[in-house]
Amino acid sequence: VGGDGPRGTGDRRGLKLLAGGFVGYRILHNLGVDATAVHRLGGTQLRLAASTWTQLAPHHSTSFQIGVNLADSSYMRWHFGETAEGGVKDTYAGANWHWQASRKYELHTRIRFSRLSSTVGASPYVATRDGANLTTAPVYGFSIP
Repeated sequence: VGGDGPRGTGDRRGLKLLAGGFVGYRILHNLGVDATAVHRLGGTQLRLAASTWTQLAPHHSTSFQIGVNLADSSYMRWHFGETAEGGVKDTYAGANWHWQASRKYELHTRIRFSRLSSTVGASPYVATRDGANLTTAPVYGFSIP
């Protein structure tokens, strides 16, 4: 992937190198904040989030998260066109449900709603400012002796 303009629909293949890091801090027993920074070809993105979680019943828990994604000018121009400036890319809120079916098997389900900022949403490459996704993933865990 290369070039100075926004990616086209055919630019989704190939190896993409990422560099970054994350930090999390637990404020209370069920309230935390996280920050994740990722740099890739095309710019840098910073995700800031706050989350809370609770145990519903044995083996069932939920969590809720709100956050914001920030990006530098390079990232915004790469993804949204030459007029995009750095700043808030989007905001989001979501809920998660976690079920531990056994010691080794779990099921994670997440729904997330997001909204692009007004500057990004005005890009000719954006069809709609609002988004939602639902993800369900089975998980198998093991330990190495």
